[in-house]
Amino acid sequence: GTEGFPELNFTVDVQRNFINTLVSDLIPLAVVTFLLYGVLRTLGTKHERIALTGFSFTSVLGACSGLVFVILLGHIQLRNALAGQEITYLEWYYFIIYISLVLTTINAWMLIAEDPPAWVVWGDNRLARMAFWPVITTAIFLASAAYFFPRAEPAQAESAAARMRSHEARDRNAG
Repeated sequence: GTEGFPELNFTVDVQRNFINTLVSDLIPLAVVTFLLYGVLRTLGTKHERIALTGFSFTSVLGACSGLVFVILLGHIQLRNALAGQEITYLEWYYFIIYISLVLTTINAWMLIAEDPPAWVVWGDNRLARMAFWPVITTAIFLASAAYFFPRAEPAQAESAAARMRSHEARDRNAG
């Protein structure tokens, strides 16, 4: 009675429609990032730039506040759609933009200080403008690496593989 049993097989075909995620989450994040870079480009200490761009701390604070609300609404929409407790990969993008918004506001605040640090005023805030995209892309890379690389130690992974092989051998011998 160990042979000839009927078998029930299932075939499941799962497809993901990524266009919805691209349009509703990634494009707004990219637009906000470019707008934030535009805000950062208006910051400076030279009077010609200030006259041209109308830089003031309150204008930067207002722009960053508006961008926070845009990002916050998108993040809430994402959390409601997923209804999970864990942090998803896409949420790391939101966290990176939150931090970028705060750092841009701090940079503007440092520029209006009575005695701003030399690295802030160097080249009319050139360091912040030059570091923006490398910092953003490095943060995205680190978030991707932290999310997708295995979390188990190599020794633990080897012991788990050895346990699996021993279970498979035991099942073959029992059958």
